[in-house]
Amino acid sequence: LTVDLSGGTPNEFDLALPPVNEFLPKNVNLAAQQQTPPQRLDSTPGLAMWWAPDTSFGAPRATTFLRLDVAGGLRTPTDLAYANLHARLVLDALNTFAYPAQLAGLSYDIDVQSAGFLITVAGYNDKQPLLLNRILDVFANIDPSAEKLAEYREELRRGWQNFVADRPYEQAVASLSHIMVAG
Repeated sequence: LTVDLSGGTPNEFDLALPPVNEFLPKNVNLAAQQQTPPQRLDSTPGLAMWWAPDTSFGAPRATTFLRLDVAGGLRTPTDLAYANLHARLVLDALNTFAYPAQLAGLSYDIDVQSAGFLITVAGYNDKQPLLLNRILDVFANIDPSAEKLAEYREELRRGWQNFVADRPYEQAVASLSHIMVAG
């Protein structure tokens, strides 16, 4: 493609289409409207899988929750600090393919809980396994740079220091949520 922007010499631009978005759903058929009670699919030590379809809108969408428990839980402030740092670094590393997944109707999050980590994937159900596998791969194999590690460590430190300046009701809600989850 040749474009003349200055009235003088033509400039050439290399234009190309982006790569195919691998997160675009292939199955968008409406789900059956039949309600079924939750069913336990599998149960082994350390793993309990349940299936509970919500067909109220008939959309082929789902939310997957994967809880990764840490032996003994995250009991000390140091445990929680390292877990929060790991979760932030993983979320940062996932940004490389977050945008295509978001465009395809998928979202994800990693939350730190007293038992370990909760990974949530939501959106069109047929591409959730692909996204979840990518998340788990990054989660298990992340190798952050020293700069990223220092950046997120400082961000967490500032956030915790600023917590005392939050409105009392925000502190109460955060504390209540932590107490309920830690339970």
